[in-house]
Formats: sequence, C-alpha cells, structure tokens
Amino acid sequence: MKWYRLAAAQGYATAQANLGSMYAKGQGVPQDFETAHMWLTLAAARLGTDATAVRDEIDKKLNPADLVEAERRAEVCLASKYQDCD
Repeated sequence: MKWYRLAAAQGYATAQANLGSMYAKGQGVPQDFETAHMWLTLAAARLGTDATAVRDEIDKKLNPADLVEAERRAEVCLASKYQDCD
C-alpha cells in the first residue's frame, strides 16, 4: 500500500489503478468505494479501458451523492498534482 501510494502521488497511473482496486476490495485498507472510484477515475484518464471497466463497476455501488463526491475528490487530487488525494 505504501509504495503504491507513493507511486500514485508521482502520477503513475498503474499505481493509481492498483490503489483503486485495493480500496474496492478492502485489501490492506478499509473497503471504501468512494476512494476506489477516485483513484480509478485518475487511472482511467491515462490507462483507458481496464481502469474504466473497474470504475464502472464501482459506480453501481455508490449512491449519487457519493459518486459526485468521488468525482470532486478526483478533480482536487488532479489539480493538486496528486498531493491532496485523501
């Protein structure tokens, strides 16, 4: 988790996708679909279909308000160059 987080903060899309998957499954972190969606949105912008497909599955698990919040968090994270992603 630590190394993925550090790599994600450097803008590595694969690490961002892996973080998203970890949050979705609750592997090494508490399960958090909103955070999973945020990381997968960032990864999907650069990786395309694989991250997008996983993110689209997460969409089904979020209510509309949580989905909006996840998207807002992704925008904040991107605007901060991956430094404000919590």
